[in-house]
Parts: sequence; structure tokens; C-alpha cells
Amino acid sequence: MKRLLAAAVIILLMPHAPAAAPAPPAIIRSESGESSARVEWHAVSGSEGYNFYLKTADGRFSKINQKPLRDTFARLTGLTNGQPYTFAVTAIDAGGNESPASLSRMLAPNGYGYNTLSVKGGGKAADYVLFTVPYFTGGKSAQEMFGYLPRYDGVQWRIFSMEQQQYKEFTAITSIEPGKAYWFIAAKKTDLFLSGKTADGAVPFHVRLNRGWNLIGSPFLYPVEWREILAHNPGAAPYLGLMIWEFSGGGYEKSDTLLPFHGYMIFSAYDDDLDLTIPPTPASPKIFEEQNPLAVPHPTDAGGWLIKLSASDGSYRDTDNYLGIMPGAETAGESFSAAEPPAWPQHLSVYFVRKNETGIRRSSDIRQNASNSWITVVQGGENRKVTLSWKMVSGNPQMTLIDIKENRRIDMNLNSSYVFSRTSTAAHKFIITKNSR
Repeated sequence: MKRLLAAAVIILLMPHAPAAAPAPPAIIRSESGESSARVEWHAVSGSEGYNFYLKTADGRFSKINQKPLRDTFARLTGLTNGQPYTFAVTAIDAGGNESPASLSRMLAPNGYGYNTLSVKGGGKAADYVLFTVPYFTGGKSAQEMFGYLPRYDGVQWRIFSMEQQQYKEFTAITSIEPGKAYWFIAAKKTDLFLSGKTADGAVPFHVRLNRGWNLIGSPFLYPVEWREILAHNPGAAPYLGLMIWEFSGGGYEKSDTLLPFHGYMIFSAYDDDLDLTIPPTPASPKIFEEQNPLAVPHPTDAGGWLIKLSASDGSYRDTDNYLGIMPGAETAGESFSAAEPPAWPQHLSVYFVRKNETGIRRSSDIRQNASNSWITVVQGGENRKVTLSWKMVSGNPQMTLIDIKENRRIDMNLNSSYVFSRTSTAAHKFIITKNSR
């Protein structure tokens, strides 16, 4: 009897094995509607209810229900059209054990959306903005879309699109479309009211690029990384650069992310039109870093080096220009010798030209093999004085800047800038040479 009692006591003192968590609910259907989303799942045997979660902007999941759900579906309303959402559902048993989560596919409610874009106003070419309308406007022309603005006279405000390398103005813009970008300027501060049906943010969007320069923008109400677009278009990627160009503060800047409502310029080197798919891959906005996608050469990498060249006249600037030597540059594509964006006549533009090349202006001229000279051109601008500046990004080559017009030589290792006078918007040519040690 005593032995049996002792055994019973031992059994009572032994910890119970943890109850197994319920199986995750299998999602049957997930769909979005006007400002709404609905997710449906299979019932889990032995469960007492379900928890429903929403993925937040920081990547975490926040539980929506206060008490366990008894139904095998959840419907949310009041969502933002065009914005992507991801949901998760778990099962709970009588002991409070929660199953692993089942994730829904990304859902983007599709319906009416609107936004107000404020333009500060001004009369200089530096005051242009490059924007996009991520809405289907029902084929509205520029006249119909912006009919609330003062009568169009080209002085109070102007708008341009680009097709086949030709700019089209106002009445020639037959429809405002998502995925395209537009130049706009207004003499006074102006609010642009943009509205229409949102693109389905969970479905790929297709655009067509012409040979040469194109104005594009994100068709979605969220950022998309340019690198993701290239990865989804392996056939087109070799003809496109690793960066896109955004206009800001009187000059072009490289970017690697399509932001909603922002416009960009992209160069296509393909001989004909090129179809491009923009994947539904939301991304966090980032600032383009030349060192990241282009893998700046280390000084010890077979003599590789890189110099950044910039110019400013106080009103306009051109800051993203590079020259140098990088082993493997020639096999890495045109991203290392990217095309220089086209500029309005007043814009300041810095670019490189190579001998035996006609009509090719490069924003970067990075070569694979040793080279002794780079032909550099500064053109445009508004003010008389222009400052050409440089920074040794990688390596420490001995370099000389030669101002052909003024017949001046500047040691680029002892100086970081050079100021010259412009008499017109004509090209001012320099030769940058690498000195033998």
C-alpha cells in the first residue's frame, strides 16, 4: 500500500507534458474590394477560436480582434485604396495555445483615391517639378485633369509629357496615365488635385519604354526599388542602368527607388520599344549610394580608383558624375558609364565625351583599363561664376584638370575645386589627366 501511495505521489509531482499547439488554419481565399479586404480559412479541429493579425509598416503583426473569432473569415473595411496589406490568422485551443500563423497573399484595395501635390511656384527652370499620377483618370486629358487652374498661357503654368523623345505640351497630352511622369511649373504656389481609380497594388503593372530617355513613375501608392524592377525584367535589364534620375533643387540626382507621386527619367539603350513590368514589391524609401550597386573599387583592386565631379552656379547644379578605373567595368554594362539626362537650356550639365563617339554624353566614365585622359564638358547654367569641384572617393591617383579655354592647369590633389567664368550657355571644355608617377 505504501509503495502504491508513493508512486501516486510521484506521478502527481511529475510535470505534465505541454499540450501540442493547434494546427495553423489553411487560408482558402483572400480578396480585396473597395476600401476593404476579406480573408477566409478552413476550420481547425479542436480549436476554440481564431486570432487575426495585420502586418504593420515596421514589419510586425498587430492583432486586430479583442476576443477570439468564432467565424472562419474576417472582413476589414475603411482601408486605404491602393495601399498593400498582409494579414495572418492563427487558431487557439481551450488551453489558450496558439498555432503557427498562416499568411494571406498581399492585398491592395482597389478603388477611388486622391492626393494633393503642392508646387512652390517660380519662374526659373530650376522650379520645375517632375511628378506622376498613380491613378487611372479615365483617359482624362491635361485640359480635363487640370481644368480648375487658370487659363493656360504658358506663363502662369506649364505641363509637359514625353513620347518618342519629343516633349508634348498641354493640349497635345491626350491622357494622364499612371506609370508616366510629367514636368510641371507654376508662376505662383499651386496645389494640384490628383484623383482617380487606384492601380491594383498587388498585381504587376506594365509600361512601355521608348528608345532613349523616358519619363516614368510608380503606378502604386508605395515605393518600389529599381533593383526589384530590374530583377523582374531580366530581358530588359541589360539595356537599362542601375539607377534612375530624379530632378530636385535645380539639378538631377541619382535614385534607386520609385516613390509615389515622384517622377523620374530612365534611359533605354534598346533599339526599339521595351516592355517593362513593375512588380508589386513595396519597399522602404532609400537614398541612392554610388558605393552600393556600383561596388566602388578598393584602392588595392588592381589600381582601381574613383573621383566624383560636381558643378554649381548657385542656382543650378549637377552633382552625380564619376570618372575612374574599375577592373571589370566594361563587362558590367552601361551602369558604369551612365547616360547624362537631357537638360533644359538653363540647367547646368556636367558630362563626359569619348573620342570617336558621336552624340553620346555620359554622366559617368568609368573604364576597365588604364587611361590617361577624360574629356569633360560643363554646359548651361544661369550665373556667371561656376564652381567645378571634385572628391577622391577611392584611391589616390595624381590628377590634373586642364581648362582648355583659359589655358590653365590645376593640381586636383592640392585643390578640391576650380571657379571659372561663363560668358554664355556654350560648352566649356576641360581635360582631366592622370599623371604618371
